[in-house]
Amino acid sequence: MSGGSSSRQGGLKALLKKNLEDNIKKDGQEFINHLKTNRNDVHIWKEDDLEEEEAEAEAATVAAEMQPVTQYLGLIVTPVAMGNSRGWKLSELGANIIRGITTSLVNDMSHQVIRPNVSINQIYANDKEVEIRAEAMRCENKSSYTKVLMNMICIIHCLCGSKRKSIPLDLQHMMFYFTDYKLFWNNRRFLINHPCLWNFFKVQQVIMNLRTAMKVKPTDTLILIGLTPNIEWKDDIIRMFENESGQPSYQQGEFLGAAEAVFYYRTYSNTSAGFIMFLGALYVHVYERWSELNKERLMGSFVVEIGNFFYILYPTFLCQLVSKLFYYNAFKGYF
Repeated sequence: MSGGSSSRQGGLKALLKKNLEDNIKKDGQEFINHLKTNRNDVHIWKEDDLEEEEAEAEAATVAAEMQPVTQYLGLIVTPVAMGNSRGWKLSELGANIIRGITTSLVNDMSHQVIRPNVSINQIYANDKEVEIRAEAMRCENKSSYTKVLMNMICIIHCLCGSKRKSIPLDLQHMMFYFTDYKLFWNNRRFLINHPCLWNFFKVQQVIMNLRTAMKVKPTDTLILIGLTPNIEWKDDIIRMFENESGQPSYQQGEFLGAAEAVFYYRTYSNTSAGFIMFLGALYVHVYERWSELNKERLMGSFVVEIGNFFYILYPTFLCQLVSKLFYYNAFKGYF
């Protein structure tokens, strides 16, 4: 009896595994089609645009014990909210996993090896590193990498929960680069440092760098104005501050109150450059207000709230901007 029971359990596990793989491919292909038809926000660099110097991606330091990524299904994304608006963003764990997968793919391509049939059950991760435990072989035809990348889109789609609405828009921006080998390879350094992988403290650092550049370097300002996504943001901001009846949408002392005060205190252009200046002023206001109280934890919470506020409004803003600025010498070190 025990032998028969064990056999049935083994058969059930095999069936569940096959069903999972089949669903990953089916749902993933629908997502790939969606990515290919929504490419307007993606900046494509040609190989000639890139510098000759390349820093090969380094493996992260091993931390906790590696676990199959199937343990993290649906956990690599986290909800974000501000007022009545809702969205999804990569969690810290999710960012580490996506960065690890991307780094592994870059390393394989750098060494001209390929893992043609990776399944989700062959990917292991901890909080620092990702390991793909699939057989590697010599790659004779680089175009074969496109199939590998498409397969990885399907796996990442599954890890997010296989519902398009739960796949963060900035992650979708990154995933478009996975739809073609040359597109991925030519942008590999950018992809390892893609904005969807940043935490909100990194976002703060980048916004402040850009704000400083616009204040002290006129040439950089012109580049930013020319390349920054064109948005008229003021009406969107006001809608965050007010409900449908025109009353404040926040309670006394809440973050949105501080944001509204900064918005009306100064004059900003209704352009993406003005939006960056507004965000920078908001960070400065929060720093000046809370650093005097020496409450680092509270200061950190406001950085997260500004990040949520920014992300809810324009989740792909930094993706579009950084994809255009990343290889400009004037902005080296900003990202």
